[in-house]
Amino acid sequence: MKTIHFIDDITGEEVVFAILSGVQYKEDGYILAIEESEYESDEATAYVLKATYMEGDDIIYEIVDDQTLLDVVFPMLENSMDDFEN
Repeated sequence: MKTIHFIDDITGEEVVFAILSGVQYKEDGYILAIEESEYESDEATAYVLKATYMEGDDIIYEIVDDQTLLDVVFPMLENSMDDFEN
């Protein structure tokens, strides 16, 4: 399983996300991810994240909250889940 690591801006704690799928849309990269600790849970919350820029060797992601964009990208991410290499 591929993972990405975030530092919570409020608590300073590291949060690990499992990547479920990824797609390109209009030259931007998007991933569908859940907290690794919830990977086996039936009630895990999935997040759509957009690659916003590079910082050294790291890719910086932001949570997508634009509903119009989510309506386009989320189905693409769902469809690519079976093809994504974990």
